[in-house]
Amino acid sequence: MTDFREALASKPVTIAEARRAEKDGGIPDKPGLYAWWLASRHALPAVQAHAPAHPTEPGLAALYVGVAPRDAASRELAASTFRRSLAALLWEKEGWTPRLTEKGRFKLSREDDAALRGWQERNLRLSWLAVERPWDAENLAIGELEPPFNLAGNRDHPFYEEMEWARRRFKMTAEARARRSA
Repeated sequence: MTDFREALASKPVTIAEARRAEKDGGIPDKPGLYAWWLASRHALPAVQAHAPAHPTEPGLAALYVGVAPRDAASRELAASTFRRSLAALLWEKEGWTPRLTEKGRFKLSREDDAALRGWQERNLRLSWLAVERPWDAENLAIGELEPPFNLAGNRDHPFYEEMEWARRRFKMTAEARARRSA
């Protein structure tokens, strides 16, 4: 049985390092699990008390575990639940404007999204673990790492309600903005 906490904590890297070719230490082009780590606990003060410390690098804290069904690189670069959670916690402080897509999903403008990407590059680290059937391992990994941003299967986490409320509030603000401009 895999120790996901140890495996996903083995080598968190910057986003730039993760984008390198696999032979240069970047994300492998394989299915797997990935973990986002907060590099500065001061970057998200609301999460500070609820994000478990990295087992060997005390400055890092676990935020989220996700599945990359095809390859981790495509998942890392895509709009994701994790990025929407970050936006939901940061939009007011950063002055970003929540918006709705034509399909009713909430998002940021292109400029605000670029600012979020910059924030991620400065404040986050990423690790991954190639796993043949990552969806079979996701709940075990979440149980071991206890990341505050995972909502599915993590209802007992002390940050669950605050994270759920932040996401709901972000979406309600985007919906209200869309109604005003319609």
